[in-house]
Amino acid sequence: MGNRTYPDAYVDYLVHFHASRDYFECHEILEEYWKEHPGDPLSGAWVGLIQIAVGLYHLRRGNRAGAVKMWRSALDRQLAGFDAGRLGLDDAALKRELRARLDELERLGRDEPLPAFRDLDLPIADETLLQACRARSKELGFSWISRSPLDDPELIHRHSRRDRSEVLLARERELRRRLSLRIEADLPYTICFIRRGDEVLLLNRRSAPWMGCWNGVGGKLEPGETPAANIVREIREETGLELKQSEVVWKGIVTWTVDGGRLGGMHVFVANLPGHLALETPKQTEEGILDWKRIDWITDPANQGVASNVPRFLTTLFEDASEWEHRCVFEAGRLTGYERLPLGVDLRTVRRGNG
Repeated sequence: MGNRTYPDAYVDYLVHFHASRDYFECHEILEEYWKEHPGDPLSGAWVGLIQIAVGLYHLRRGNRAGAVKMWRSALDRQLAGFDAGRLGLDDAALKRELRARLDELERLGRDEPLPAFRDLDLPIADETLLQACRARSKELGFSWISRSPLDDPELIHRHSRRDRSEVLLARERELRRRLSLRIEADLPYTICFIRRGDEVLLLNRRSAPWMGCWNGVGGKLEPGETPAANIVREIREETGLELKQSEVVWKGIVTWTVDGGRLGGMHVFVANLPGHLALETPKQTEEGILDWKRIDWITDPANQGVASNVPRFLTTLFEDASEWEHRCVFEAGRLTGYERLPLGVDLRTVRRGNG
């Protein structure tokens, strides 16, 4: 369990859940993450955790019905059949405590007063996750495991009184700090996906990494070479196509961790095949076999022959005008996690690598 990697948004959720006791902010953070990751296999769990926090927010304001509705949905729908151990929590303890709280509320008569409010501590079982939460809590200036300040109306009635400007500015500063660390990390590779109508040119690689799998074309930067210059050279060497730097578009970066260790990443580009160029396939090369593949074939969930992270971000590369970091997590040779994170304006300006 200690080798798992968790999204930064989840760590921030846990910090606000236990340190600031800002349950409304918990909702904001995790809902934003959930919306940015459609199709995430943990989607139901994220919603369940959001509902736990929202239930506490309602209950702290004296809204018994709202708390019951949220916790009932979390237990009986979103978290039913899900092992919270996948998120570093003690599944049995979490559900036992939440069920006891829900039963207590449901036994109350309509006119009976609510019991004194009690915060809920989520049973974090993963020591690595716990240490990450404590470190993040200290970084934000909070004391880990505090109690709700029930005399603070700005916190208790946050949804109606909040001024989000400072929170948003703090998030932007933190995002830029994290991105600066990531972008300066070792990104020695490039990859490009060249499009022709509803098809993309892929290479079935002869050697590792991704030996025997379909992937984009690209390679390793040489000393002093910019990413854009590199990808144009790699396209020429691997496909014979002569593209100009102005014809390839930088779309961000793909990064990865393998079995808990960060290994780096690569710059990702897209290009549309110019009308004056043609490439007949399949074509055997020193690197492997080139062929045009339909996008719906590449992204089909049943397709096991494509590099496993490519279907997660390929559509975004072509349909979204923004640049992103596509963060991938591999464990025991399998893709077990994927996040799409926005890149700041300053990084878009600096890292296109043209010229």
